Amino acid sequence: MVASQRPIKCEERPELVSAVSQKLGHAYKLLGIPEPKLLPVSIDFEEIPYLAKVDVTKIGVRVACDERFRTKEQEDTALVEFRLEGNNFPGTEIVLAHELAHIGLWALTGQERQPPTRLFDEGFANIIENAAEAEDIEDLELRAREETREMMASHPDAYARCLEIDRPVTQTEAPQLNGVDAVVGRAFLLWARQKGGNQAMIDLLSHSPSATKRNDEEFEPVALKDEWANNEEYNELVEKMISGEIQPEDFPQEAYEWERKQLKWAILKITGAGNMDEVKRKFSEWVEEGRK
Repeated sequence: MVASQRPIKCEERPELVSAVSQKLGHAYKLLGIPEPKLLPVSIDFEEIPYLAKVDVTKIGVRVACDERFRTKEQEDTALVEFRLEGNNFPGTEIVLAHELAHIGLWALTGQERQPPTRLFDEGFANIIENAAEAEDIEDLELRAREETREMMASHPDAYARCLEIDRPVTQTEAPQLNGVDAVVGRAFLLWARQKGGNQAMIDLLSHSPSATKRNDEEFEPVALKDEWANNEEYNELVEKMISGEIQPEDFPQEAYEWERKQLKWAILKITGAGNMDEVKRKFSEWVEEGRK
């Protein structure tokens, strides 16, 4: 993708734009996926409780980064502090690659401002941030298996929670999962990719949207495609919201049941498995491949 197709602005650290663009270009090339066109993105720095977060508006997207990364000197100091505290922080460029992967995913799936269910939304962003540093696809898959096995051993409850497809992981659960959802989601998507190629991975992302759109200005229901299994059921929910039978603030919880069914349908369709027990078994076998 040429520079003009990456509408990224970072007034305080313009050098980040070039560096992050190179990493994104490497990641998509390694995966063999055309780099998606981004919505206009501005990168700012402020005091936030996260390393970075994405705010969505109708005119574009804003990525807010921890103010400790406002300058290269501040970032270098922060990296030392992170490591002294026992945290592994890859640097602002990789954090931004992760956040921009979320935004680029909307173009890949054709769902503007619409993320997949959390497991796969975080999983895909995790794929891109790791692909930006990987030597080849085999290296990417190897590291995904190894990290997933580590999570199985160190966070067994969180790992099991991620694979409860009948009860999809929610945004509010994120702090309790310690990043396990991103690692498991990455491995699951790469497993689907190995089985059916990039199209299988993209189909899985496309057909498992979260229950509501991410739009900070106003509530919007998911925009679905006609061929999706539970489209009619979801549209009935939207009609009830429009009529007032379901209030907008109550709609996400009502739609969660739809998300559960849709996610299960998408996984079975893309993997070709007969049931979720078979899915979990085959995924676990893939994760165990190459264990030393």
